[in-house]
Amino acid sequence: MILFDVGAHHGQDSLDITQHNPNVICYAFEPTPELARLLRIAAEARNMKDRYHVFEHAISDFDGEADFHMVEGDTGSASLNEFADNLEETWPGRTDFKVRGSKKVNVYRLDTWLSIFASDVTQIDHLHIDAQGCDLAVLKGLGEKLSMVQSGVVEVPQEDKLRLYKGQHTKQEALDFLEQNGFVIDRVTSQVNEDNLYFVRKT
Repeated sequence: MILFDVGAHHGQDSLDITQHNPNVICYAFEPTPELARLLRIAAEARNMKDRYHVFEHAISDFDGEADFHMVEGDTGSASLNEFADNLEETWPGRTDFKVRGSKKVNVYRLDTWLSIFASDVTQIDHLHIDAQGCDLAVLKGLGEKLSMVQSGVVEVPQEDKLRLYKGQHTKQEALDFLEQNGFVIDRVTSQVNEDNLYFVRKT
């Protein structure tokens, strides 16, 4: 089973899934240097360096370089996108939603990345995306290789006005894209201002 974790952060799910399922090979993408380092340490500590591969790359719908905006405190909100202007209203009390600087990162479309780094991968059994406002861009960056994806999850704002980032996709845009490309929604889970859409390929 091939698992892609785009925006792996601390590997909250993918590390455990890989550890407890010996048939899983995970490709984890995390452009924050410190988090990528910790993921490699965690994979080695769990004796699965050969099955849990960490790449310090950002994934979107273009190839090149871009500014990656680092944030205060927990780095889970760092993004290629800038924060929206209305966060005091829509996300009250979130003092960590402040950019403390940016760094240039390598950005890949997933179809390009697959061709360069993993040309032997022919199917992605599960694509977990938490790319901080870039989730739909990650899907679009697969191009024709989107047909390789069997299931996955994307994070979307519950309402258009609740978007955390400038230029972030809407929930409806994600739903439309998934439907147009042969997926159905399996289930939806909710958290503050955001939904996780779990999707599977139509049979």
